[in-house]
Amino acid sequence: MFADSAALHDSLADSDLSPALREELDSLVRPAARLLSEPGAPTSPGQSRFGGLPDLPADLEWPRHPDTGQPLPFLAQINLADVVGLTDLDLPATGHLLFFYDCDEQPWGYQLSDRAGFRLLHVADGELTPRAGTGALPPHRLTAAPGVSVPSESSQALDWSEEDDAYLDWSDSTPDPTENHQLGGWPAVIQEDDMEAKSSVLTRGEEYRHGMEAEGDWVLLAQFASSEDGEWSWGDDGCLYVWMRREDIRDGVWENAHLILQCF
Repeated sequence: MFADSAALHDSLADSDLSPALREELDSLVRPAARLLSEPGAPTSPGQSRFGGLPDLPADLEWPRHPDTGQPLPFLAQINLADVVGLTDLDLPATGHLLFFYDCDEQPWGYQLSDRAGFRLLHVADGELTPRAGTGALPPHRLTAAPGVSVPSESSQALDWSEEDDAYLDWSDSTPDPTENHQLGGWPAVIQEDDMEAKSSVLTRGEEYRHGMEAEGDWVLLAQFASSEDGEWSWGDDGCLYVWMRREDIRDGVWENAHLILQCF
């Protein structure tokens, strides 16, 4: 993830990549909101955060796992006013996205039963009340900043096979995309680049089989990284990826969001 297009262009100019591959990378740029993390509890209601506890409307029941009846651990809260204009997603300009995930079992999102371990909610601005409880993750304040992203090494969106040495040298010199929390942009693919297909198939109620394809325009809504100091880890230092169809984001069909875990 780069801070802006100028940083990306400077990086490409210093590389040994061919002009054609540089141009292709530049054409694939997607804007994203970098979610910069600072340890500590939020200082005001509705502030964007990772971990800790959420602020919820008083009449909203905490999401529960449909099979066990246990409350789903809180993952993150994004104040959408913070990210206006930072992505190419048709997100609401107001309200809050609330992410809940079974941080203990850590379902991979590869089969239908895994969908029970994740929930995404959108709540309107208004009276948000801090909820008491024990957070599954240490609290961090999040600040949104502009960013630009390009497909990662394992992405099928870019064929760099004819310039593998130059590309890998360039990629190794860039910021590690698996260390980012982000909204929008390209995912930092760690394993197979089939997350859109898995999300599409599972949200329509089918089990995924290798080779099945996505239906619709699936995009990354959010990516949550593992802790650099080991406070939490998704699998073996992996990432959580939340996927939605563009039209579902635009129309607010939040129940169609799907979470996938990939790790090293």
